[in-house]
Amino acid sequence: MTRSNQIGNPVAIGNDGSYATAEFHPFVTIAADGDLIRVGATVNGYTVTAERNYSDLDEQSITLNIQVDVVPPIITGITQGTVTRENVALSFTDGTGVLDGSAFSSGETVASEGGHTLTVTDATGNTSNVTFTIDKTPPVVLGVVHNAIQNTSVSPTFTEGTATLNGNLFLSGTTVGAEGFYTLVATDEAGNSTQVIFALDFTAPAVGGVVDGVLTNSSLTPTFS
Repeated sequence: MTRSNQIGNPVAIGNDGSYATAEFHPFVTIAADGDLIRVGATVNGYTVTAERNYSDLDEQSITLNIQVDVVPPIITGITQGTVTRENVALSFTDGTGVLDGSAFSSGETVASEGGHTLTVTDATGNTSNVTFTIDKTPPVVLGVVHNAIQNTSVSPTFTEGTATLNGNLFLSGTTVGAEGFYTLVATDEAGNSTQVIFALDFTAPAVGGVVDGVLTNSSLTPTFS
C-alpha cells in the first residue's frame, strides 16, 4: 500500500491494509500486521521500503510514498560572513540552535565581540549555518597626536581598515610633509572609525618692532606674528 506522509509523522499498517496514527521514521520500528518491523533504510527519491526482520515469517514488503523534508531552517538577522559593530538579534524558522557550542534560542541577541557561528538543526536533521563577526573596536592611529601642531613631517599609520586624509584616500605609513591643517579618518570593515585632527607648521613667527643685535637707548614695543 502507499501512503503520502511527512517523514517523522506517524504511520501504522493493519492486517486489512488500513493505516492509523503511530510513530514512523527511517531506521526505527513501526507496527505492521501487529508485528514490529524495522524500516529497511532504502531511500530512493521519496520512496522508503520496509521489510519484516523476522526470519521465521514470510517476507513482507511495505512501500510508503514519503514526502521527505529536505528544506533546512531559515536563519534571519544577519548575512553570512558579515562583520558588524552592532549587536545581532538572530531568529530561525524551526529546529534547535547552537551558538559557538552553546544552546541558543531563536530571537536571542548576540552582543559579544569576536567571531560567531550559529548552527540550526531541524527535526529531520537538516542544518543551516551562519558565521559572522562583531567588532566594536575602532582602528588605532599612530604616528600623530590628535589636535597637535607639529613642526616636522609625520607618517601616520593605522591598525586596520581604510583611511582618508582631508577626504582623499590615504595609505597607512604615507608621509605628510606639507604645511596645513589635516583630518585623518580611519574606518574598519565593521564601520568603526577614528578621527585625528592635526596641523603642520614649519614657519617661525615673524618678530617686529626690534632689530636683532641692535642696541637702542629708547623703549621698544616688539611684536610677533
